[in-house]
Amino acid sequence: MAKTVLITGASRGIGLATMEKFLNNGWRVIGTSAKVNIYKHANFLPIVMDYLSDQSIKDAVKVVQDTNAVVNVLINRSIR
Repeated sequence: MAKTVLITGASRGIGLATMEKFLNNGWRVIGTSAKVNIYKHANFLPIVMDYLSDQSIKDAVKVVQDTNAVVNVLINRSIR
């Protein structure tokens, strides 16, 4: 079973490059972004999440919980 990484800000820049690196190494990636992420890969689950909205964060957490995945690594891209 593939390990799972959760990456915030996975739609561009360092987050996108990190996501691709993990996917290329056989990981399952759950990636959040403020906009719809159109990246396609069998092991990628995109989640739209606005980090400024408590409700959006709660909704994203629920989606992750509903996958029943064990998140082995969390990469939380700093925005500041």
